[in-house]
Amino acid sequence: MFIFTKICTKINNMALKRYLLVISLFSLFFINASAQDFQFRRVSQPVVVGDTDRLYLTLTKAIYINTSATPQSIRIIRVLNQFPDPSWHSNLCVRGLCYSPDADTIPPRGAPTLIINAGQSDTITIEVGGIGLGTAKVILKAFVISNPSFFIVDTFMVQRIPVGIRHISSVVEDYKLNQNFPNPFNPETIIRFSIPKNENVRLTVYDILGKKVVDIYNGFMPAGSYSTDFNASELPSGIYYYILKTDNITLSRKMMLVK
Repeated sequence: MFIFTKICTKINNMALKRYLLVISLFSLFFINASAQDFQFRRVSQPVVVGDTDRLYLTLTKAIYINTSATPQSIRIIRVLNQFPDPSWHSNLCVRGLCYSPDADTIPPRGAPTLIINAGQSDTITIEVGGIGLGTAKVILKAFVISNPSFFIVDTFMVQRIPVGIRHISSVVEDYKLNQNFPNPFNPETIIRFSIPKNENVRLTVYDILGKKVVDIYNGFMPAGSYSTDFNASELPSGIYYYILKTDNITLSRKMMLVK
């Protein structure tokens, strides 16, 4: 009797294991099928750079794709707005409509359902604006309304730098401080520099005696190549030095102002 009970227990355990394995495989298949039915991802740079003109909005974008064989209703929720100060805001824009900064869910309550046809894709744009320097972080969560348990989250960063500093490229291999052009100059010249990673940057001009003339920029900056105009209309003729200092390196070059 003991042996018979032991055999039955073993059989029951094997059946339970098979049942759990089937359930696990079914769940895995369902999750993978859900993942293949819908995609959501950022298509802009990891950090989008804009300037601090209050009339200028810096844009970052994502794409959502219906990879299933039937139309799907999509919902996108802004789960984080992280700004350097209260003057900043973000707007979510879909299909030509930009909703108010208070609208965290797209589509908002009362708006038409966001339906995307089989095999089609669409874009959501995040408009970021604000006064002053700083970095904004916005996090979005997207999912198919019929299956909210499967969702995709992505992060969007916007860095706003001073007016007059132009972002040229985000692909940089090393630190670089170019010779200003033209040189000699009167009274304006262009200074270009590159940093290979996100860090604190200070670009400063000194006179020949080592006295600081001006900080062109002093703050955090994402990796990239930049260009800025330096106007020396209020300075006397002479030799000046411009120095690029980061958390990891200091570079300097000489320039000549001739009036």
